[in-house]
Amino acid sequence: MKNMRTIIAACFITLLLSAGIASAYPTLQLYIDPSQPGVSWDSSTETWVASSNTFTLSALSEGTLSGVRLSIALTDGVSPSSGTVSINGSGISSSNYVYGIPPISALNPDGGGGDLAPHDIFPTYFAEYIFDFTPANAADIFDTQPGAAAGTKSGYWKDFYIDISGFNFVHFDLYTLKNDVIDKFAPFSHDAEYNPPIPEPGTMVLLGISLLAAAGYMRRMGK
Repeated sequence: MKNMRTIIAACFITLLLSAGIASAYPTLQLYIDPSQPGVSWDSSTETWVASSNTFTLSALSEGTLSGVRLSIALTDGVSPSSGTVSINGSGISSSNYVYGIPPISALNPDGGGGDLAPHDIFPTYFAEYIFDFTPANAADIFDTQPGAAAGTKSGYWKDFYIDISGFNFVHFDLYTLKNDVIDKFAPFSHDAEYNPPIPEPGTMVLLGISLLAAAGYMRRMGK
């Protein structure tokens, strides 16, 4: 009888632990699959980073949701007209950007006083891309943070093909609204960004020398 109670207790603890692991999944997550070229995990900012200007960005959800917002934020001080972010082939117009802190809502129409935590990104110019998680997006999901508990669960998954030109940094956040304020959101340990490497000074010098040499050659050829 004592052994039976021990077995039952062990099973109960296992179930509790399993439930804890399952419930530990964030409601919303962003992810960039590291099998893509130039993708890495930045442990200092806890962010998935793409260094290539074209990549697939994935959004994960525990349930179906409507009006989900993908925030596209630029480096502070960079004009939205200096580049383009395209999602699934459609470029985001510079007129869709506002300066401030997400979200854009009836309470915050100009983006100046949103309630998303700054997390070293905001205030800056940002735009929002709105979409839904529908039953058609049903898929197995997992905790996208490296080192998190292994395993998958039923959820919803949506991919976006991102193409960036003219910008040297773009940060992505994911959230929903309720009564015009942020309700559900991807934790900042589960966000993503585009951040290409900055050429080393030596590389820039060599490039400059090469360009000067090429210019000299073209001048000689033109004589």
